[in-house]
Amino acid sequence: MQSKRRSLATLQASAAPPSGTAEKLLPESLYAEIAPVPVPFAEHHLRRVRKAYPQEPLATVLELFLAEVRSTRETAFEVMDDFVRNRNAPVPPDLRLSTEWLTRTLAAYDPAQTMPKATYKNWQRRGIIRMEAHGKPQPSSAAATLMMRMMNRQKEHLFPEVFRTTEPDYWCNVIETPSHRPEVIPVNALHLLPPSALVWTPWAGAAWEDCWHIIGEHETNQAAIRFAGTKLVKGELWWDVDVPDLEAWDRLCASLYIAVPGHHERQVQDLATIVLTHVYAKNVPIWSKQLKTVSARIQVRKERQE
Repeated sequence: MQSKRRSLATLQASAAPPSGTAEKLLPESLYAEIAPVPVPFAEHHLRRVRKAYPQEPLATVLELFLAEVRSTRETAFEVMDDFVRNRNAPVPPDLRLSTEWLTRTLAAYDPAQTMPKATYKNWQRRGIIRMEAHGKPQPSSAAATLMMRMMNRQKEHLFPEVFRTTEPDYWCNVIETPSHRPEVIPVNALHLLPPSALVWTPWAGAAWEDCWHIIGEHETNQAAIRFAGTKLVKGELWWDVDVPDLEAWDRLCASLYIAVPGHHERQVQDLATIVLTHVYAKNVPIWSKQLKTVSARIQVRKERQE
């Protein structure tokens, strides 16, 4: 319990602006809409957009900003998809997501068509580019870095001066039960949710990681959705749900379950995929219109200072 409280406190602290910094422009309700871009990156770019349109109200600036994020996110996914899927394949570094590939791709969008190794190492050291292993950038972190490069054509000051190593990779939408309201939560905090909670993101690249179900096909990939909990079954990572959980979300789909000896777990996983697809199509458009707040599971009461 103590370790969980510490992790909650860490996430809550990372969601707040550092002392003495400017007030945030991005509402918490939109944190999940900018995935896979971390909130500090988004704030940094949003201030540039606001300076470009000084006479426009903040609501208009936010619309312009979100439209740019959506377009750039789609492009980044298309550019990266094949290479990310090859990242563990025995192929040359320029055919998979690697330091070499990312350096070359960032250079292609740089105003001077360059990406100095010293700059890349600096970004890596600061945690701007997060790594899975030596020479292997973490996919969503690489995507966020590439998106920032695509959206900002200036050579310098691409990222905020301060970026905490504890900052969440990005934020997701979550709804714990059909009777709950949707909230936003860091993707790094899904383990704090009930296993049957539904989590979704407009970032289709989330499906590059285990246990995300991609919504869309080929060039029309538009999102990813999952159940929060996972379990290891014979070396495979499956959703930690059962038939009653599926019934709570979509009784019609769950009714397709047939009790067959030796075919329970696999059948539940197959039905879970159908449930996720149906719920995304039927409910997510409605939930997305509701104002979202930060999940209470990462809200920690501040101790009173005496």
